[in-house]
Amino acid sequence: MKQLLFICLLMICVIGCRKPSWSSAISKEEARAIMDDVSRRNLAYEPLTEHDDTMMQRAVTYYNKYGTRNEQMEAYYLLGSVYRDMHEAPKALEAFLNGINAADTTSADCRYDLLTRLYGQKSDILRTQNLYRQAIEADSLMCRYAVLAKDTLFMVAAQWGRLGKYFAFSDYQTVADECWEILEESKRMGLYDYGASWLCTSILANMELGRVEDAAKLLSIYEQHSGKVNLSTHECSFPIYYYAKGRVLAATGQLDSAEYFYRKELEARDWNNRQAAYRGLHEAFEKIGKADSALKYARLQCEAVDSDYQEMLSKNLQNIQELYDYSRAQKDSYEKRKQLEKEQRTRRLMWCGIVIALIGAVMIFYHLRVRYRKKIADAELELERANTEQTELMLYVAELQDKLKHSNNEQEREEIKQELNSARIEYDYSRLLAKKMRQQYFPSPIFRKMLQIIKDGRIPSEKEYAMIVTTLLKHDESLMVRFDAAAPMATDIEKKIFLLRRMGMTKSEISLLTARAKNSIISAIERFYEKVNFKKPLCSAEADEWLLGL
Repeated sequence: MKQLLFICLLMICVIGCRKPSWSSAISKEEARAIMDDVSRRNLAYEPLTEHDDTMMQRAVTYYNKYGTRNEQMEAYYLLGSVYRDMHEAPKALEAFLNGINAADTTSADCRYDLLTRLYGQKSDILRTQNLYRQAIEADSLMCRYAVLAKDTLFMVAAQWGRLGKYFAFSDYQTVADECWEILEESKRMGLYDYGASWLCTSILANMELGRVEDAAKLLSIYEQHSGKVNLSTHECSFPIYYYAKGRVLAATGQLDSAEYFYRKELEARDWNNRQAAYRGLHEAFEKIGKADSALKYARLQCEAVDSDYQEMLSKNLQNIQELYDYSRAQKDSYEKRKQLEKEQRTRRLMWCGIVIALIGAVMIFYHLRVRYRKKIADAELELERANTEQTELMLYVAELQDKLKHSNNEQEREEIKQELNSARIEYDYSRLLAKKMRQQYFPSPIFRKMLQIIKDGRIPSEKEYAMIVTTLLKHDESLMVRFDAAAPMATDIEKKIFLLRRMGMTKSEISLLTARAKNSIISAIERFYEKVNFKKPLCSAEADEWLLGL
């Protein structure tokens, strides 16, 4: 039985401590090794693959559970970089946002340099999705944290990048007003040449506002300090320069030179540059008065705009489709995860129910078995008592019958017959009265305890006699008052015999409990009767009847 209970408890422990099958725990050293490997290849501009996605997922899971905030930021940054190289923009954006949310900017050891890069990656992804206003907000935060990280290059890059996004949604006024301030700040930080390399958008913004002089000044700074323009050949590694140069020259009346730079831009074969070049040539020939050429380039510009618009629209639709597919995949994944969790909870509840039902069944079986064994033991003791008493009676009757058989004296034979009848009457009456008492008190714990004491071969203690008194008083509250009134001078042994007899114990059992012979118990009852009633009983049955009737 104990082994079965132990097995049930072991099953509960196993179910409670069981880890989900999908768990792929790794050590701290393995997580750090994965991070270092991906970080090294990311800095070396090596393409990250699906294998890196799997490994970084394990590292992210580990650092989410055991890592610091900075380690979580780094893990999400590298995971987003993996998705970026896999052209999974929505997943990359989600990873970068998780990295930003993991940052603890109130902590003294917060890695602001890493937070700056997270916002930079977020800005780039939002820009590719044409979400310029959100990208500008990310650039502003990138600039703020770059200052805290003391990274002047990132701070300047964030400011110039923000102007480029203002230009993208035609906020030319902001670009034209802020470019001088940012250029001056770049110069103060020793990054004047770097700042000059960003001036093309500012030149075009000033031209859109009609600020030709400001545009010419910015163009001169770009040519002299950006390092992108060969001043002797006017070759530039950034083709949009040709369009900006042509716009400034056309505005100052140098139309031939403007035409030259517009045609230079056509060599780039980029849709944006090609469209800008057609537009510039159309405006130049219109000012010159060449209507045919102006019409030609106007048509080419329209075709380029239509083609580029279709390409841009297709690309935007593709981006939207990717976002839609990703959102739908996320929703499906969420639903599947919820369903899986629900199934796991159902299985756990089912197993817990089975285990609880099994334990309940075992406990009920154990309880019923204990009760059954107790009943069997009580029945065996009762049977043993009855057999003993019956045997004693049979031996006594047989003894008297033998005496009657061998006796030749008529008077002696009459005495034996009377004694035989008296013995039978005594036994029958006392047995019935004792049986009634026995049936009344047999269910009580103290009665079974007395039977166990007989079996163990010892004598009851005073505490156990007190328990007998308590049990008797539950059924008859005035019992001890009547006893004390009838026998105020009762000895200790007489009181004990009285209590045991009232419990339904036989004289044989009382002899065992008091360590006295059965004849001594019978004699003690008769003497007790004589002491209280001042006369001898006619037979032992009369004394026994009186004792049980007190």
